[in-house]
Amino acid sequence: MTHQIILLILVAFLPVLPFIYRKAGRRWTKFYLAMAMREQNRKTFVLVMAVLILSVNFLQYRISGPDLWLIPGFICGLLVLRFKWADAVLRWIHKDRMLQLFALAFFFLVSMDARLFTLAVAFALITDFSFFYPSGRIIEMARTEPEALKSMSDEEIRNHYF
Repeated sequence: MTHQIILLILVAFLPVLPFIYRKAGRRWTKFYLAMAMREQNRKTFVLVMAVLILSVNFLQYRISGPDLWLIPGFICGLLVLRFKWADAVLRWIHKDRMLQLFALAFFFLVSMDARLFTLAVAFALITDFSFFYPSGRIIEMARTEPEALKSMSDEEIRNHYF
């Protein structure tokens, strides 16, 4: 029963993330700058995403037992552990808003089949985490001119970040 509650909480978290997309405020600006400035923060962000994906897969394994339909979700979670791959995928999805919408629609379609539920959750988490991943433009700006980035207003940082 506990596994099902935790799984329900993780899945309920997915539709909430887009609603806090592009939030204003000092804390969010600090988060945006930290993600853009330091690769270590981006690695931690990707690691949290991988742990969530693998946790959902493990909880589903504990609920339903061994099942071949769980393998695609586990493979997706293991691939996310490789930072270079995850970084490239998150930047690619972040660039294209239509791709994000298609990925979320894919989540809802695939999650209707209980056997592919863990794969759908993995794609939804990757899509939701891509919302908050810095764009390639602001990462390059943080690398070349960090002082100019720090002196920008909250609105300018958000516009460059997204």
